[in-house]
Amino acid sequence: KHNGIHSILKPVDRVELSAAVTKYWKTKGMKSDLTANIMQLMSQMAPQQQRRSRLLISYGEKSKSDAVAEVAFFYSFEKGVYLTSFQNATYLTEETLDNLERELDPQIFFRLNRKFLINIHAIQEVLKYSTRQLRVILKPEAKFDTTVPAEKVTLFKQWLDQ
Repeated sequence: KHNGIHSILKPVDRVELSAAVTKYWKTKGMKSDLTANIMQLMSQMAPQQQRRSRLLISYGEKSKSDAVAEVAFFYSFEKGVYLTSFQNATYLTEETLDNLERELDPQIFFRLNRKFLINIHAIQEVLKYSTRQLRVILKPEAKFDTTVPAEKVTLFKQWLDQ
């Protein structure tokens, strides 16, 4: 009774059963708060995920490693993922947009829509496109539509305002 929740022996007494159930719910509530606090502390103490800083780029029969900071945006086109640098050079990558989104710094890169992952420094301006969408003008200019879908507008604005 002292260190555990409660012990109940036959024949079961209604008063003891009620006390055991009450003690269980009190203990469970305390444990869930404690568990939440422990999980929060563990996540704060965990080392930050190492973000990718370089990317292997292929062009022709050559390859080179380039800094991710030089990339203005990534886009998918015809089953390939391309990157466009701030110098307006476009290269084919061997990555998927999903992998890049996970591996790149989320404070710098944002998944605009299914086709675009953009660098915050490549945004020239943001325009209201429709009642619930935004259009992002990139520098260098993108060849394809760079709209933010309605379901991502709030998240995009939060990302811009961080």
